[in-house]
Amino acid sequence: MTHTVGNKNRLHEVIAPIASQSAGGTILVVDDEPGILELIRRVLKYANYAVIPSRSGDDAWGFIEQGRTRVDLVLTDIVMPGPIDGIVLANKIRQKYRNLPVSFMTGSLLERDKFATGMERDRPLLRKPFSPNELLEFVDLHLGKDEREVPEVEGRYALETV
Repeated sequence: MTHTVGNKNRLHEVIAPIASQSAGGTILVVDDEPGILELIRRVLKYANYAVIPSRSGDDAWGFIEQGRTRVDLVLTDIVMPGPIDGIVLANKIRQKYRNLPVSFMTGSLLERDKFATGMERDRPLLRKPFSPNELLEFVDLHLGKDEREVPEVEGRYALETV
């Protein structure tokens, strides 16, 4: 039985048992799909993260360059329209801000894609669709945090439309 997280009360039920385990941090989330961006924002917010949503690589790069807010992690979709997709964004960040971790999520790459396979060897990808727990575990992994204890729950919780 699959449950979806689509309303505030249901999201609270899924996230509340593990949210208190998060030490927080600021995450710049980059995705051109507004619905996905909002759901990720909600999950991370409930887990005590500050979230800066961005709908394009161009906007995300502009935000980073302003340097007004400390960012602990950039979580970016790989395939996005515009001159700065997720790969270009990561390369720009790594050239100028070497200590800022960049992690990737995608729903577009096929398992047989050589590029995706190579990326996953170097660093895990967060593949869409993913559950709130998978999102939080992925973020914690890339922030160097210990594993969370995830309570056993009946069924798999998936973010709707992700």
